[in-house]
Amino acid sequence: EFVSATYDPNQLILWSIDSGEKKSLPSNGLALDVSANGQWLVVGKHDGTIDLIDIPTAKVVRTWKLHEGAVLGVAVNRDAR
Repeated sequence: EFVSATYDPNQLILWSIDSGEKKSLPSNGLALDVSANGQWLVVGKHDGTIDLIDIPTAKVVRTWKLHEGAVLGVAVNRDAR
């Protein structure tokens, strides 16, 4: 499990609850969810996009532009699909 906080408009910080490991991810947004397996982070952003981030590599692997308004909520299916 992760705890998230941010202080920079260009990055998102995740801390592992178990290990205390800190990851800086290249995204920041209004809504986020982590897959049950801890592999993926989904971030809804102000510009109407959603980023899919691979947590172990801290890389955005895909971005979708869904609508003109901000993405205020996201959810990952518990089986990570």
